[in-house]
Amino acid sequence: MTGGHVRQLDGVVEVLDGQGNARLRLEPPFVVDARGERHEAGVSLDGSRLNVSLPASLHHYPALLDPGWVTTGKMVSVHYSHTLTTLSNGKVMACGGRGPNGFTHDKCELYDPPTGTWTATGSMTTVRKYQAAVLLKNGKVLALGGENEMDARDSTELYDPATGKWTATGSMATRWYNHRAVLLPSGKVLAVGGQDYLDKYLSSAELYDPATGLLTTTGSLAYPGADRWCSCSPLARRWRRAEGAAKRSCAAAWSCTTPPQESGSTTAPCRRRGKITRG
Repeated sequence: MTGGHVRQLDGVVEVLDGQGNARLRLEPPFVVDARGERHEAGVSLDGSRLNVSLPASLHHYPALLDPGWVTTGKMVSVHYSHTLTTLSNGKVMACGGRGPNGFTHDKCELYDPPTGTWTATGSMTTVRKYQAAVLLKNGKVLALGGENEMDARDSTELYDPATGKWTATGSMATRWYNHRAVLLPSGKVLAVGGQDYLDKYLSSAELYDPATGLLTTTGSLAYPGADRWCSCSPLARRWRRAEGAAKRSCAAAWSCTTPPQESGSTTAPCRRRGKITRG
C-alpha cells in the first residue's frame, strides 16, 4: 500500500492508506485461558512494530489470543447461501443466496471497508444460491452454477466492477451447486465436485477460459464428493484438507504439493508418512 502508515488512537491500532482512510482496524484483543476465562490484553505500537502484551492475570495455559469482532454497516438485503468475493479495489461483493422469505434472489451489494457501509450494485442475470464465485485476473468476477427454487444451474456470468453490471458467458456441461471453483495460475478457473438437482454428489470437473468465455470438461475427481473434504489453493501450491475425514481419497492427514494440472486428472499426489501415494 503506497503512502500508507499505522497509527494508534485511544488503544485502537489503524492501518491507513495514502489518503488517510482506515483500511484495517485492530481493537485491544483479549485472551481466553485453558479454563475458558477471558482476560483483556493490550496492544501498542513501537515504530512500525505491533506489540501485544498479555495480562498479569493470565496463569492457565494454553491460551487463545482473539482480536474479536466488531459490528459494521448493515447490508442492503438479506443474504444467506450466498457468495462473498474480494474485488481488486478492496471492496467485498455479496451476491445471491436466499432472502428474508427464503426464496432465492439475484441481488448483489458492495462493502466498503474504509466507510463500513454497503451499497447495492448490479443484480445477476438470474437468481442463484449455493453458486461459486471467483475473482479473475482481469478484475472481473465469474459466477458459476448454483440453483434456483427448482433446479441446479449450468449457466455462468461475469461481473464488471467498472460498469457494475453482469453479463452472461459460457454454459457448463454440468448443472450443479455447492461446487468448488478456484483460479489457476494460468488465469483459467477450475470448477469441481458439488451436487446435482437430485442432491447427488458429483465427480465432474470443468475449466473456464476467460479468453474465449467457454468451459470445457477436464479430468474428473477420483470419488464423487471429494471436494467436500478438500479445497484447492493453487496460490499456496498445495491442497488442504478442509473438513471431515477423507477416507475414500486419503487414509490419513495429508497435503499435496502440486495443484491440479489443466490437462490431466484432478487427483493430486498425497504425502503420507513420508511417502508419495495416489488418492
